[in-house]
Amino acid sequence: VGMTDPIPAIRKAFDVLSSTAIKRPGRLIYLLTDGRFPDNKAVLSEIKKLSSRKLPGGDTVKICTFLYGNKPPEAESVMKQIAKDTGGTYKFVEREE
Repeated sequence: VGMTDPIPAIRKAFDVLSSTAIKRPGRLIYLLTDGRFPDNKAVLSEIKKLSSRKLPGGDTVKICTFLYGNKPPEAESVMKQIAKDTGGTYKFVEREE
């Protein structure tokens, strides 16, 4: 029932993907959730800030978002916005899938 704050995990994923010590074939994050975040505006703002950083080789990080089970309008809107802002994709996943 508690809301999960994804910001620490998203920061960590961006840090790992932007590391120059390890060659990475791609820069992709999968974000899966079953509902709302405690502060949607903060999540969108942090992703926008992190996405604006220059990565080695001029790469960008795409975030593919998956909303699982529930489909609250606010959560769906945020997940679609994250995918749109980063060049990723959005998908709603039914419980039966």
